[in-house]
Amino acid sequence: MDKSSLFPLSGMNVFSLRKHLRKVTFLLNGIFGNYCRTVWLIGDGRSGTTWVSNLINWDKRYRELFEPFHPWRLRPPFQMHHYIRCHDEKNPLDSVIDKVFSGRVLDDRVNEDNTGYWYRGLLVKDIFATLLAAKVKHDRPDIKVVLLIRNPFAVALSKYHKRGWHWMTEPTAFLENRELVEDHLSPFVAIIEACEDDYILKQILIWSIVHYVFFRQFQEKDVYIVFYEELYMHPETELKNLFTFLQDEPVTEIADTVMQQLKKLSKVSGKTSTFMRGMSPIESWKNEIQPDVLEKGRHILETFGLDELYDANGLPHSEMLRILFEKRCHDQ
Repeated sequence: MDKSSLFPLSGMNVFSLRKHLRKVTFLLNGIFGNYCRTVWLIGDGRSGTTWVSNLINWDKRYRELFEPFHPWRLRPPFQMHHYIRCHDEKNPLDSVIDKVFSGRVLDDRVNEDNTGYWYRGLLVKDIFATLLAAKVKHDRPDIKVVLLIRNPFAVALSKYHKRGWHWMTEPTAFLENRELVEDHLSPFVAIIEACEDDYILKQILIWSIVHYVFFRQFQEKDVYIVFYEELYMHPETELKNLFTFLQDEPVTEIADTVMQQLKKLSKVSGKTSTFMRGMSPIESWKNEIQPDVLEKGRHILETFGLDELYDANGLPHSEMLRILFEKRCHDQ
């Protein structure tokens, strides 16, 4: 009889054995209830979610799941920016969602940054799951949902520089989801179908749709909003507010280690990032996008009621958030 069938670990090298043992501890952490505190950081691609997840998990207290809802991992029936109705009792993705938020996802890419063996929470970070968030929050109200918002022009330009990556590029793909159109997009079908064949404008439209639907589904008390620009310009104040939300108690000081983490590039930055090119991530897009495209992009944002979320200088109007949430309550 083959010894390996009796002792499955006997043929492993040290690296493989360590990986196997770590996966076992991932499951054990779940059994011992270590994932009861769960943070779900969501945002559009190129909005800084990897950077912010590093700040949240500066002391590695959380086991981080890196983009478990990425379409490359899930494949059909999961779609890019997949939409699920909030009150759907059964859905083909229920088992996947349960596996993610119970910490039973053992995929190497999803777990690539987890080097420890014992955790005090679960941090899930996603860029394609914004339209799933309301359903997940409805079924799991204890999850701390954090939405990171970055100026749509900066996001669109960053995706343009990384256009070889896996992004949604055709806004009309949203119209293939009958339930999404019925629930949210029916007033915008003609606008979506008529979008110009311009990469930046298509990304602005995709950004608008995703955020419009999100605000229609959430109440202000159920989510914490972080503006990328505010965090970049006022990191200590914003981190205190964010950590207070995550820890359910006032945070009055930010460790020096966290402040040092602010200056580190995320693993997905790349040589085209504004940091690497010596440019401001807040303002650089204004010099790279043509004026006529800027004007058309602002018109798209206005159509979805999102034009006043940022001022002419590209800085956020945080007070507009309450108006968006209140409008959502009025529309429902």
